Amino acid sequence: MYDFLPFATAGLALGAALVAGVFFAFSDFVMRSLADVDTQHGMVAMQSINRKVYRSGFLPLLMGLGPILIGVLVASLTMTDLPGREWLAAGAATYLVGVIGVTVLGNVPMNKKLDRGNLAADYWPQYQVNWTILNHLRTVASIIAALCFLIAGMS
Repeated sequence: MYDFLPFATAGLALGAALVAGVFFAFSDFVMRSLADVDTQHGMVAMQSINRKVYRSGFLPLLMGLGPILIGVLVASLTMTDLPGREWLAAGAATYLVGVIGVTVLGNVPMNKKLDRGNLAADYWPQYQVNWTILNHLRTVASIIAALCFLIAGMS
């Protein structure tokens, strides 16, 4: 009955892992590189990155998993015969809260504040630290979600 499940969970794991990879790159070297240049150049580069992400292939992946995972969470909580349902629920909840929630409630408001040019230079040092901490959380949440989906697929 659930012959498709290994393929579906593999797709979810791949999606979450790709998101984790982008977040990891930012936490590992992009933000550190932007911190190494003078305030004006680092800030302008990040403003440009933030504007470009809205027209990138990354955004549909990052946010597109949201509605899918709401469905996965509902199914895993209501379908008692679903193999790996606990892992599916854990992965979906982790991604929804730790990735989408942190993005929408943390990183995006910070990006919008940075984009307001009048306070940006004064805000840049605080932005770098706090944005990176939130990005670390998103990285870890994406990795945990991917692992949960892999385990669910093996159940």
